[in-house]
Amino acid sequence: MRQLRNLLLMVVGIPLLAGAVGDGLLWKFERTWQSELARAYPEVDGARRAAFTLSKACRTPELAGPLHDLCGAFREQRLMIAGAVGAAALGLAMLFAIWVIGRVAARRRRLLLYTFVPGLHVTNLAVIVLIAVNACLAVAAIYFAETALFQAIHPMLLAGVGLGGILGVVAVARASFGLVKPVETAARGAPVSRERCPTLWGEVEGACRALGTAAPDHVVVGLEPNFFVTEVPVRTFDERVTGRTLYVSLTLARILTVEELRSVLGHELGHFVGEDTQFSRKFYPVYRGTTLALDGLGHAGSTTTSAAVAVIPAIAVLGFFHEAFARAESAVSRDRELAADRVGARLSGQAAAAAALVKVHAFADEWGTVCDRVLDVVQEDRAFRNLAAEFGDLVLRNVAPSRLVQLDDRRLPHPTDSHPPLAARLENLGESVASVEQRALDVAPGDPAVGLVDDHLRLEEELSAAEQALIAREHGLELSGDAPEPERATGT
Repeated sequence: MRQLRNLLLMVVGIPLLAGAVGDGLLWKFERTWQSELARAYPEVDGARRAAFTLSKACRTPELAGPLHDLCGAFREQRLMIAGAVGAAALGLAMLFAIWVIGRVAARRRRLLLYTFVPGLHVTNLAVIVLIAVNACLAVAAIYFAETALFQAIHPMLLAGVGLGGILGVVAVARASFGLVKPVETAARGAPVSRERCPTLWGEVEGACRALGTAAPDHVVVGLEPNFFVTEVPVRTFDERVTGRTLYVSLTLARILTVEELRSVLGHELGHFVGEDTQFSRKFYPVYRGTTLALDGLGHAGSTTTSAAVAVIPAIAVLGFFHEAFARAESAVSRDRELAADRVGARLSGQAAAAAALVKVHAFADEWGTVCDRVLDVVQEDRAFRNLAAEFGDLVLRNVAPSRLVQLDDRRLPHPTDSHPPLAARLENLGESVASVEQRALDVAPGDPAVGLVDDHLRLEEELSAAEQALIAREHGLELSGDAPEPERATGT
C-alpha cells in the first residue's frame, strides 16, 4: 500500500501542486475583482456583486479592454489548472490500464505475448509526455507563485527547472526506448559443427524429429553447468551466433546418463514447440532485456539534480509496468517449464527426467568451487588441463544422500527464462527426490552422456584453457604459455 501511495504521489504530485497554485491565484484574482466591484458599486447588493464573477466579467465584451491584464492572468491560471488536471488524469489512467492488463495477462497467455512490447512503447511515450508536461507545469507554477507573492522572479531557478525537464525528457527517451531492444546473452563456450560433433548433432536432430520441431541453428558446448535454448544472439568465447541456439554443458554431461541427457534435450527443445516458439523469440528476450535495462535507468538523470528528479517518476512508472507483467510472466513461465519437463519425459521416461533434474539441482553448485580453485591456481601462473574432469572428480568425492536434502525450493538459473522450484517440477512428473535417489546419486555412470560429444576430451581442454585465460584477465592476470597443471586430487 505504501509503495502504491508513493507511486501515485510521483505521478500526480506536480499536477496537484500546479493546480493548487492556480486555484489559489484564481481565488486571489476573484477577491481583487470583488473588492473593485464593492468600491465602484457600493449601492449594489452584495449577493448580486458576488454573482457577477471575474469569469463572467472576462466574457463580457464591454469589459475586455479595461480588464485585459486581469483577464489574461485569469485565463493563464485556468489553462494551468486544465493542464494539471489533464496530466493527473493521464497518469492515473496509465497506471490503471497497466494494472488491469497485467492482471488479465496473468490468466491469458496470448494476451501477455501480444501486449507487453506494444504496452511498453505506449508507456514510454506516456512517461515522456508526462515529464514534459510536468516540467512546464512546474515552471509555470513557480513563475506565477513568485510573481503573486513576491512581485519578482528568480530566472536561474526557472531555467534550472526547465533545463532539468528537457534533460529528463532526453535522458528517459534514450534510456526507456532502449528497454525494448532484445537482450544478448553470453555463453562461455564454443559452437560445434555437425562435422566436428556428428554424434551429438545426431542426438539433437533425432530429438527434434520426435518432437516435430526444427533443429537448432547452432549447438554451443561449454563448461558452465547449464542447459538452455534461446533465440536471442549468443556471444561465445570467439564469435557471436544468431538464430536458434542450444547450449550443452560438458560438465553436467559427465554426471548424466545418455537417457538423462535425452530428457534434458527434450525439455529444452520443447520450448520450440507450438506457442512456446513465440515466447522464446518475441517475448522473453525483450522481457529480460527490459529487466536488465531498468536496473541501469537510474543513471539516466545523473547530469543534473533537476533531471534526476524528472527521471524518478519514470523509473517508478516503468517499474510498475514491469512488475505488473512480472506477475503474469511468472505464471506463464511456470506453466511452460512444466510443459517442457513433460516433453522431455516423453523422450526418456519420467524417472530419467526426474533424476536429471535432481542431479543438476544437487551438484551444479560444485562448478563454483572449481572456479574458486581456478582463481587460486591462475594467481600462481598455473592452469588445469581439464576443468570438466575437475568438476566430475569434485562431484564424485562429495556425492552423498545428504546432498539431496532440502532441494525442494531450488531453482535453476537461465539467461532469459525463469524456472519453478524443483519440488513443483518433480510433482509434475509424478516423481520425488526419494523415488529417484539411487539414480541421482549415480554421478559416474557407465554410459556418461559426455560420450555423445565426439572428441570431448580435446573440446574440454580447449574450453578449459579459454575459461582460465578469461578468469585471469578478469582479475588483471595473464597466464604464460607453459603454465604447469596443479596436482589432481583424483584421476578420471
